[in-house]
Amino acid sequence: MLSCKPLDSFPFVRSRDVEEAREALASVYVRPVLTPARGAEGFDARINVCPLKSFGVAYGSFGTEVSFDFPASGYFSQIFPLRGKGEMLCGGAAVTLTPGASALVPAGLSHQANYSADYEHLVLRISAKALTGKIDALDRGRRQHAVAG
Repeated sequence: MLSCKPLDSFPFVRSRDVEEAREALASVYVRPVLTPARGAEGFDARINVCPLKSFGVAYGSFGTEVSFDFPASGYFSQIFPLRGKGEMLCGGAAVTLTPGASALVPAGLSHQANYSADYEHLVLRISAKALTGKIDALDRGRRQHAVAG
């Protein structure tokens, strides 16, 4: 039986090899450190990525308990857990990752994450430069409208 996952039309990584998954992730993220839990078996990375100009959406599952250490980047990331449980440490705060909740990683901050074997998530990444540029343009438009009106 085939199992469809979010963004399956955008396959990025399908691998049971940890090093292969690390290298693939390094081409999209700022070289995250991926570590399966000690003694964990069944590593099966399934990552789908839909990259767009200033933002992207990704889906990920790993088939076993894993930990990540993500260096700071120029992106905001909004994490939407779909299944399983995780924990994220960012800026000195611990956040539990569970379905129905979400977590924000501000641009410029490193973070660590631990995921259960059944954890799945969607991640929306937005370029900090593009987002602040858009907010500035909207603010300029608002101010011009206020002066004209």
